[in-house]
Amino acid sequence: MKFLIILAAFVTLAYAEHVCTDRAKFLEYRAVCASANGVTDEQIEHLKQYQFDLENESVYCHVKCIFEKMDLFKDGTFVTDNVLHQLHHGTKDLDDAAVRADLDSCVEEFKAEEDKCKFAFNVLKCFNGKNDKNLGYLKSSFVAHTEGEHEHAHVHDHAHAHHHH
Repeated sequence: MKFLIILAAFVTLAYAEHVCTDRAKFLEYRAVCASANGVTDEQIEHLKQYQFDLENESVYCHVKCIFEKMDLFKDGTFVTDNVLHQLHHGTKDLDDAAVRADLDSCVEEFKAEEDKCKFAFNVLKCFNGKNDKNLGYLKSSFVAHTEGEHEHAHVHDHAHAHHHH
């Protein structure tokens, strides 16, 4: 019982502290993770096109590294609340229940995978396979403004003043 209370407190805390990753941060994380894992530009291009045909440990770990930096992957698994929080950043009318169900079933499917890099990659691949919009939500979340204004997306000069730290 005590464990559950601590867990509940932790989940609430984690969600409250989760800061959505914007495009600049994402590109920074991607560059850091790519060089840390020896990932090539060609491999990054494949991932950008949602081509998960790369059976390669460095690619697996690159994916996990990015998710860890985004606070979407902790202690060997995905933090579902943080994933939803991130996706909401770009998609206001997100179907939480559907996305959560997709992610949970993918996590469940691969939970026996000991290799955490491979686990992260396979869950991502599975998540994309459940609904081809899922990764579109992730992509949208990087370009969205904190205020959710899409019509002023080309105005950059004051956009950074609104960031909450």
